[in-house]
Amino acid sequence: MLMLYLDSMEDLISLDSLTGLNNRKRLLNSIADRMHGQSRSHQYLMMIDADHFKAINDTYGHLEGDNALRTLADVLRQACIPLKKRAIIGRYGGDEFIICMEADTGSEASETADSIHSLLNETSALHNLPYTLSASIGIARCTDDMKTVYDLINAADQKLYEKKKSRT
Repeated sequence: MLMLYLDSMEDLISLDSLTGLNNRKRLLNSIADRMHGQSRSHQYLMMIDADHFKAINDTYGHLEGDNALRTLADVLRQACIPLKKRAIIGRYGGDEFIICMEADTGSEASETADSIHSLLNETSALHNLPYTLSASIGIARCTDDMKTVYDLINAADQKLYEKKKSRT
């Protein structure tokens, strides 16, 4: 009984209550552990931002906005199934999510991003959403000059904003 209780308390402390994904604190700690491990140069971080999220909230209400975030979280989980235990998924804040994954090449990270885009299109059509659920994704590889988790996150964030800027 004690173990069940402790497990449930750990979940309450470590998981985002809306999406069920890792919360920011657990996510950052997990990424830091990976950055200091042997596979450091094989770590890729994806910064994922729900497109036009404010418009979804403003047009359809906050309950539908919450539904959009849960749907996006489910898509991220689904896209990471082929990665098995090599990926950590978490909600970074608001409508931003992070996937930190171990991969031999950047092409595997790009394929995961492509899978996310495809799954979002399929999910939007399948659930007849009144809006298009899409996301922008920036990808960065952990390099030796990155000393902190925030160095890696900032690199992915820069790639995210480059993608967003190129679409406008």
